Amino acid sequence: MTKLRIAIITNVIPSYRKDFYRRLIDDDALETEVFCQSKIPGMNLNLVHDELGDAVTVVPFWSTDRERLAWQRLPFGKILESDVIFIYGNPRVLSGLLYSFLLPILGKTVVIWGQAHTGGASGILERARLCWWKRFRNIFVYNDCEASYLRRRGFGSQNIVGMNNGLNQGAIESESGKWDSARLASWQAENGVANKTVILSIARLEAKNRFELFVDSMDAILESVPNLLWVVIGDGPEKEYLLRYAESRNLNGNVKWLGSIYEEREIAPWFRTALCLVHPGAIGLSLLHAFGYGLPVVTHNNEENHMPEFCALTNQVNGLLFTEGDPANCAAQVVKLARDDALRKRLSIGAIKAARYGFNTGVMAARFRQMATSASVRAHK
Repeated sequence: MTKLRIAIITNVIPSYRKDFYRRLIDDDALETEVFCQSKIPGMNLNLVHDELGDAVTVVPFWSTDRERLAWQRLPFGKILESDVIFIYGNPRVLSGLLYSFLLPILGKTVVIWGQAHTGGASGILERARLCWWKRFRNIFVYNDCEASYLRRRGFGSQNIVGMNNGLNQGAIESESGKWDSARLASWQAENGVANKTVILSIARLEAKNRFELFVDSMDAILESVPNLLWVVIGDGPEKEYLLRYAESRNLNGNVKWLGSIYEEREIAPWFRTALCLVHPGAIGLSLLHAFGYGLPVVTHNNEENHMPEFCALTNQVNGLLFTEGDPANCAAQVVKLARDDALRKRLSIGAIKAARYGFNTGVMAARFRQMATSASVRAHK
């Protein structure tokens, strides 16, 4: 069987994408090569490009801080050997813009891939992205909700596939399974959380995540849940501000700041211990990470101000929604979960079903093959 030759041009390969790329590289129907950078200046990312073997080529690049503008020096001749070329659809990466216009002129099949919508992003940047994307026949977006979003924006004739972005659910369930009740109870005692109602948040501490809103909600939660402990995993520019803000409300005794944690074995017991994951701002992959452990998510109800992964959440099925910007309503949802064991169990079942069957790296790889195959077929019609 002749393999379909695939080139993927992306910015970097973070650790949470390792299993996805490994599946593509090992796919017997595909011959996949990935072209990426070694880093994004100004961003502390856990990258794994050096763990995927010869299928990954790290290219020279130029980039401003946090990739506000970037250029990659790509091996043009090597890319031309591919049947289908996936180009990272961020207009800030200027080399991608150039290649996306040049390659079709040379008869190559191009797929634009990436986020169609980013919560809190500049309206100008989003309009520029969509204007650019409309020129292409094949578009691979983060999930089915984004595919529907593009169709509402006039992308009627394009071949659009949602990848249903997710994590390595097999690895998550393997790690979760190592924590039987006895081991978990021992760990909870060692970490001082055995008698606490733990609310978990995992995200970069930056303005778009609005963690000060949860600080504002904590007094109301404490009235009904006096043993509340908010555990925050993550770091970022807002950390000192949030520490001071919690202290000004006399709440530091109810908050545990853990900083960044990347190892699944270290994160797993926090997921297994928590009542729910709370995210007051633009939620992304942490939603699916929580779902992987069967942990319900509490977040706000404005889809426009979320990242694409919000698509996986259905209110009252695998999480609860509060009115955006309303700390009292946020508190009410958390208290509801704390008081109602049956509700929490039902939402937990819904959460793990979403991660296990709808949003994970296995689904992503299958849909990638679907996208690559359909793009190739359309090119020969």
